[in-house]
Amino acid sequence: MTRRKTNHADQLAREFARASKKAMFLLKQEAGQFVGPDFYEFVPYNYGPFNSSIYDDLNTLAAAGLVTVNQSQGRSWAMYTITGAHFRGS
Repeated sequence: MTRRKTNHADQLAREFARASKKAMFLLKQEAGQFVGPDFYEFVPYNYGPFNSSIYDDLNTLAAAGLVTVNQSQGRSWAMYTITGAHFRGS
């Protein structure tokens, strides 16, 4: 894989993790009555709303083969990528 493609893949993976958090935050804000009281609780953080439980759930999805986790050396964050496994099984 070329450096340009690798950088693009890294960017997409970071965006997936960011979008997952944003989607859960918006779901809580806009449809909180439908998700129940045990849904994610968010706190303000450097780059927006944050809840560490989302990472636990992403790791659960990884264990089920639905996302991959890449914790590269030298990075303080992991990259999560959708595998598409749920499409192959149907």
